[in-house]
Amino acid sequence: MHSATAMRRSRSAVHVLICLLLIVVGAVGSSLVQTGGGHISVQGLMIPGKDGAVASADLFRPDTATAERKAPLIIVTPGFQRTKETQISYSLELARRGYVTLVVDPYNQGESTSQPPHSDDPSIQPAIDYVSRTDTLNYVDKTKIGITGHSAGGSQVRRMAAEYGAKEVKALKKAKSPDSPGGTTITTEDGRETQPYSRCLHRRVVAPSGR
Repeated sequence: MHSATAMRRSRSAVHVLICLLLIVVGAVGSSLVQTGGGHISVQGLMIPGKDGAVASADLFRPDTATAERKAPLIIVTPGFQRTKETQISYSLELARRGYVTLVVDPYNQGESTSQPPHSDDPSIQPAIDYVSRTDTLNYVDKTKIGITGHSAGGSQVRRMAAEYGAKEVKALKKAKSPDSPGGTTITTEDGRETQPYSRCLHRRVVAPSGR
């Protein structure tokens, strides 16, 4: 009787150990997949926007992106009623290919906050502002920043490309004036006169829209 009870307890302990081992192996395997075998670091960010709104984002940085060897950055946004997690596979693949990738939750979706009724700015706008201004991302080539979106995110991308394109055209026109600080070159001073994101004028926003 005692021998049978002890055997059942022993089997139960073995089953528990096997389950724990499977959990550990699964966790380690998932971590390796989501970090490109340890070559990609992933960091969560909360980016302040207008009127108190906050955009949630995940930053994927390949280990090849350094201050000495800056890498292009691509901002990714999902579609309607989708979260940034739906774009992880794309973000990982871009990071594996050497791109720093910032995937952003749209407002009112995922971990991003809601917006006031009078505001309709997409969450990628403060993301563009952040990556263009911050000195923290010293491993990003700020002359090579792109944006891409899936489904409804593609519409947001087109809107931002049009807005920043119009600002660049305005800055170029202003820079042609003999009174311009840099002549025909867009300078930081020109940028401050034209829009609040002066560094954005030193690069073009590429906008392939996904479906």
